[in-house]
Amino acid sequence: MKISTGKVVSLEYTLTVDEDTVVEDSMNSGPLRFIQGMGANVGVPKALEEAVDGLEVGQSKDVLVRSDDMFPKDRQPTKEFARAELPADAKVGSSFTAKTAEGAEVNFVVEEVGAETIKVRFVHPLMGKDLSFAVKVMAVRDPTPAETAQGAPNAPPSAKK
Repeated sequence: MKISTGKVVSLEYTLTVDEDTVVEDSMNSGPLRFIQGMGANVGVPKALEEAVDGLEVGQSKDVLVRSDDMFPKDRQPTKEFARAELPADAKVGSSFTAKTAEGAEVNFVVEEVGAETIKVRFVHPLMGKDLSFAVKVMAVRDPTPAETAQGAPNAPPSAKK
């Protein structure tokens, strides 16, 4: 069965940036699973979906996803902070890393500086880097009615608890 719109797809993958820096792979994260044409629901880049369309189980492909396609600047969230919450020398273009209350690091860039507030745009850590996916098709099947309704495949039986 070939990958086509509406099919559930399972891919082994290795995601690299900067030629050879492995960011993520299916050995550690499990296979990438999505419904073809609805991959955005689970974070699959459109360029990757397009590149694997028509492949069959066992076939492999290397896919380059441009940073601007994966992380368009206008889709990165913004927020305004009180001027006093950021360093006094903050200016347009300044980059900062901060920690959330949960301890996660977030990156942001100053977009506007006003008298009372500073507007920042949050930046994905991989923004500005092209992503290279080496993929191998592991499975292609029809979705269940529930999977079609939710726009994403159900967890595989071994992942359910």
